[in-house]
Amino acid sequence: MHMELSGFELEIIKAIGKHQPAILDVIGELKVEKREFTGPGLYVDFMRVKGTVNHHVQILDLFGEIKLPSGLVLSAHIGMSGGKPEFLEVCTLPLTNWDGNYEGFVIKN
Repeated sequence: MHMELSGFELEIIKAIGKHQPAILDVIGELKVEKREFTGPGLYVDFMRVKGTVNHHVQILDLFGEIKLPSGLVLSAHIGMSGGKPEFLEVCTLPLTNWDGNYEGFVIKN
């Protein structure tokens, strides 16, 4: 069983794609296998995709930050393996507790 990407996750992946557009080639294939709020962040495991992004890249970083109305600042990256996206990790900067509320977020990229 899989879940769809949330609007928040999708916007982060699109923002990463502004500087690393290869991820956009498989964005339509990305499905969530598991989603976990960890306290200082969010960890999203992806189902395996058929397409390949880039065999030489291990991490796709968000070149910017995510700002929340609460004042928290978040960073994000996509972990890769064998040219395929494995997970999305979002975390607070500096590491601090986050309640998982992202309503009103703005990506500065």
